[in-house]
Amino acid sequence: MPTPPPTMEQRAEMAARSFRNIVEGVIIHEQDERPARFRITRVYKGQLKAGMVVEAAPSWGFRDMPCPGMIPPPPNLKGQRGVIAFNDPPELAFMPDGWIAIMQQRGLIARTP
Repeated sequence: MPTPPPTMEQRAEMAARSFRNIVEGVIIHEQDERPARFRITRVYKGQLKAGMVVEAAPSWGFRDMPCPGMIPPPPNLKGQRGVIAFNDPPELAFMPDGWIAIMQQRGLIARTP
């Protein structure tokens, strides 16, 4: 019998344990010849600070893609908001809605006001 895929809760917990940085913010300059620029508005995990701007590569994030290396990730447009998780270098790996609440409930990331 095949193993069932991880639940949303299990995937959120794996992400919280796997990434050094989990931050919320907005794309202030979409990718063109340069990487996208992402302004951090809230830090859930890591040493970055709100107000910082990081250059970030595009990413498929946490979508279920069969072969993400063969198809370029979709564009990330200026004004797009969300929570990203990354180690180094930064990537626009946007997390699904609901993961932050799961991580906070389990004490895996900081609770923020």
